[in-house]
Amino acid sequence: MGAPWIFSSASTTSKKWTTLSAVSQVYGAIGSVISSFALVGVGISLYLQAREARASREMAYLSMQLELLKFGLDDPVLTTAMEPPHGSRAYSLDDYKRDWYVHSVMRQKFMAFSIGALDADVIRKGMSLSFRGEAFRRYWEDHGNHWMGGQNSTDPMVRKFRKIVEAEYQKAVEAGPPLSPTSYFRPPNAAN
Repeated sequence: MGAPWIFSSASTTSKKWTTLSAVSQVYGAIGSVISSFALVGVGISLYLQAREARASREMAYLSMQLELLKFGLDDPVLTTAMEPPHGSRAYSLDDYKRDWYVHSVMRQKFMAFSIGALDADVIRKGMSLSFRGEAFRRYWEDHGNHWMGGQNSTDPMVRKFRKIVEAEYQKAVEAGPPLSPTSYFRPPNAAN
Protein backbone atom coordinates (compact mmCIF):
# COMPACT_ATOMS: atom_id res chain seq x y z
CA MET A 1 0.00 0.00 0.00
CA GLY A 2 2.69 2.48 0.96
CA ALA A 3 5.50 1.48 -1.41
CA PRO A 4 4.04 2.75 -4.75
CA TRP A 5 2.94 6.01 -3.13
CA ILE A 6 6.43 6.56 -1.63
CA PHE A 7 8.10 5.77 -4.95
CA SER A 8 5.66 7.90 -6.95
CA SER A 9 6.14 10.91 -4.70
CA ALA A 10 9.90 10.57 -4.93
CA SER A 11 9.87 10.27 -8.68
CA THR A 12 9.33 12.92 -11.27
CA THR A 13 6.10 13.03 -13.23
CA SER A 14 7.91 11.82 -16.35
CA LYS A 15 8.41 8.25 -14.96
CA LYS A 16 6.04 5.67 -16.21
CA TRP A 17 3.91 3.36 -14.11
CA THR A 18 5.80 0.34 -15.46
CA THR A 19 9.00 1.62 -13.86
CA LEU A 20 7.17 2.15 -10.60
CA SER A 21 5.73 -1.34 -10.86
CA ALA A 22 9.22 -2.86 -11.33
CA VAL A 23 10.55 -0.96 -8.34
CA SER A 24 7.58 -2.12 -6.27
CA GLN A 25 8.23 -5.75 -7.30
CA VAL A 26 11.87 -5.46 -6.18
CA TYR A 27 10.64 -4.00 -2.89
CA GLY A 28 8.23 -6.96 -2.53
CA ALA A 29 10.96 -9.50 -3.33
CA ILE A 30 13.27 -7.98 -0.70
CA GLY A 31 10.41 -8.09 1.80
CA SER A 32 9.80 -11.76 0.99
CA VAL A 33 13.47 -12.63 1.55
CA ILE A 34 13.49 -10.80 4.88
CA SER A 35 10.25 -12.56 5.90
CA SER A 36 11.78 -15.92 4.96
CA PHE A 37 14.80 -15.25 7.19
CA ALA A 38 12.47 -14.25 10.00
CA LEU A 39 10.48 -17.47 9.56
CA VAL A 40 13.66 -19.55 9.67
CA GLY A 41 14.69 -17.71 12.83
CA VAL A 42 11.34 -18.51 14.46
CA GLY A 43 11.76 -22.19 13.47
CA ILE A 44 15.24 -22.33 15.00
CA SER A 45 13.99 -20.62 18.14
CA LEU A 46 11.14 -23.13 18.50
CA TYR A 47 13.55 -26.05 18.00
CA LEU A 48 15.92 -24.71 20.67
CA GLN A 49 13.02 -24.12 23.07
CA ALA A 50 11.78 -27.70 22.56
CA ARG A 51 15.28 -29.03 23.15
CA GLU A 52 15.63 -26.98 26.33
CA ALA A 53 12.20 -28.13 27.55
CA ARG A 54 13.23 -31.76 26.96
CA ALA A 55 16.46 -31.23 28.91
CA SER A 56 14.48 -29.64 31.75
CA ARG A 57 12.07 -32.59 31.85
CA GLU A 58 14.97 -35.06 31.87
CA MET A 59 16.68 -33.12 34.65
CA ALA A 60 13.48 -33.13 36.73
CA TYR A 61 13.12 -36.87 36.11
CA LEU A 62 16.72 -37.54 37.10
CA SER A 63 16.40 -35.39 40.23
CA MET A 64 13.32 -37.33 41.28
CA GLN A 65 15.07 -40.63 40.52
CA LEU A 66 18.09 -39.53 42.56
CA GLU A 67 15.90 -38.68 45.56
CA LEU A 68 14.20 -42.07 45.39
CA LEU A 69 17.56 -43.80 45.08
CA LYS A 70 18.88 -41.91 48.11
CA PHE A 71 15.93 -43.13 50.17
CA GLY A 72 16.34 -46.67 48.92
CA LEU A 73 20.10 -46.89 49.26
CA ASP A 74 20.17 -45.32 52.73
CA ASP A 75 17.68 -47.86 54.11
CA PRO A 76 18.32 -51.60 53.59
CA VAL A 77 14.60 -52.34 53.92
CA LEU A 78 13.75 -49.92 51.09
CA THR A 79 16.63 -51.23 48.99
CA THR A 80 14.94 -54.64 48.90
CA ALA A 81 11.82 -52.94 47.49
CA MET A 82 13.74 -51.72 44.41
CA GLU A 83 13.76 -53.75 41.20
CA PRO A 84 15.70 -57.01 41.44
CA PRO A 85 19.18 -57.17 39.90
CA HIS A 86 19.36 -58.26 36.25
CA GLY A 87 22.65 -60.11 36.50
CA SER A 88 23.03 -63.86 36.71
CA ARG A 89 25.17 -63.76 39.85
CA ALA A 90 24.14 -63.38 43.47
CA TYR A 91 24.27 -59.78 44.67
CA SER A 92 25.23 -58.47 48.06
CA LEU A 93 23.49 -55.34 49.27
CA ASP A 94 26.73 -53.43 48.64
CA ASP A 95 26.92 -54.78 45.05
CA TYR A 96 23.35 -53.68 44.48
CA LYS A 97 24.01 -50.19 45.83
CA ARG A 98 27.13 -49.95 43.67
CA ASP A 99 25.14 -50.91 40.56
CA TRP A 100 22.51 -48.26 41.26
CA TYR A 101 25.24 -45.66 41.71
CA VAL A 102 26.86 -46.66 38.40
CA HIS A 103 23.42 -46.60 36.77
CA SER A 104 22.89 -43.02 37.97
CA VAL A 105 26.31 -41.97 36.67
CA MET A 106 25.54 -43.57 33.29
CA ARG A 107 22.20 -41.74 33.11
CA GLN A 108 23.94 -38.45 33.94
CA LYS A 109 26.51 -39.05 31.21
CA PHE A 110 23.78 -39.90 28.72
CA MET A 111 21.79 -36.78 29.60
CA ALA A 112 24.89 -34.59 29.18
CA PHE A 113 25.59 -36.30 25.83
CA SER A 114 22.00 -35.91 24.60
CA ILE A 115 21.91 -32.16 25.28
CA GLY A 116 25.37 -31.60 23.79
CA ALA A 117 27.19 -30.84 27.06
CA LEU A 118 29.55 -33.79 26.40
CA ASP A 119 30.60 -34.90 22.93
CA ALA A 120 31.35 -38.43 21.74
CA ASP A 121 35.11 -38.12 22.34
CA VAL A 122 34.60 -37.08 25.97
CA ILE A 123 32.18 -40.00 26.50
CA ARG A 124 34.70 -42.41 24.93
CA LYS A 125 37.50 -41.18 27.17
CA GLY A 126 35.34 -41.27 30.31
CA MET A 127 33.99 -44.74 29.61
CA SER A 128 37.46 -46.02 28.77
CA LEU A 129 38.64 -44.92 32.21
CA SER A 130 35.50 -46.15 33.99
CA PHE A 131 35.69 -49.61 32.41
CA ARG A 132 39.18 -50.08 33.83
CA GLY A 133 37.50 -50.77 37.19
CA GLU A 134 35.24 -53.61 38.31
CA ALA A 135 32.09 -51.63 39.10
CA PHE A 136 31.36 -50.17 35.66
CA ARG A 137 32.47 -53.29 33.87
CA ARG A 138 30.28 -55.56 36.01
CA TYR A 139 27.36 -53.16 35.66
CA TRP A 140 27.55 -53.10 31.84
CA GLU A 141 28.02 -56.87 31.71
CA ASP A 142 24.80 -57.35 33.72
CA HIS A 143 22.71 -54.44 32.39
CA GLY A 144 24.16 -53.38 29.03
CA ASN A 145 21.83 -55.55 26.93
CA HIS A 146 18.72 -53.79 28.18
CA TRP A 147 20.06 -50.39 29.30
CA MET A 148 17.75 -47.59 28.07
CA GLY A 149 15.64 -49.98 26.01
CA GLY A 150 18.49 -52.07 24.67
CA GLN A 151 19.80 -52.14 21.14
CA ASN A 152 16.31 -51.74 19.70
CA SER A 153 15.72 -48.33 21.26
CA THR A 154 13.91 -45.94 18.94
CA ASP A 155 15.84 -42.92 20.26
CA PRO A 156 18.82 -42.20 17.96
CA MET A 157 20.74 -40.52 20.81
CA VAL A 158 20.34 -43.63 22.99
CA ARG A 159 21.55 -45.85 20.11
CA LYS A 160 24.57 -43.60 19.50
CA PHE A 161 25.45 -43.44 23.21
CA ARG A 162 25.04 -47.21 23.64
CA LYS A 163 27.26 -47.84 20.62
CA ILE A 164 30.05 -45.70 22.13
CA VAL A 165 29.72 -47.34 25.56
CA GLU A 166 29.61 -50.87 24.12
CA ALA A 167 32.73 -50.24 22.01
CA GLU A 168 34.64 -49.00 25.06
CA TYR A 169 33.41 -51.95 27.11
CA GLN A 170 34.64 -54.40 24.46
CA LYS A 171 38.03 -52.67 24.34
CA ALA A 172 38.31 -52.91 28.13
CA VAL A 173 37.43 -56.63 28.13
CA GLU A 174 40.02 -57.30 25.41
CA ALA A 175 42.65 -55.38 27.42
CA GLY A 176 42.37 -57.81 30.32
CA PRO A 177 40.71 -58.14 33.72
CA PRO A 178 39.43 -55.04 35.54
CA LEU A 179 41.27 -53.42 38.41
CA SER A 180 39.98 -54.39 41.82
CA PRO A 181 39.25 -51.51 44.22
CA THR A 182 41.79 -53.08 46.58
CA SER A 183 44.48 -52.40 43.98
CA TYR A 184 43.98 -48.64 44.21
CA PHE A 185 42.36 -48.14 47.65
CA ARG A 186 43.85 -49.36 50.86
CA PRO A 187 41.54 -50.87 53.50
CA PRO A 188 40.06 -48.26 55.89
CA ASN A 189 42.06 -49.39 58.94
CA ALA A 190 45.35 -50.14 57.18
CA ALA A 191 48.47 -48.24 58.18
CA ASN A 192 49.92 -45.67 55.78
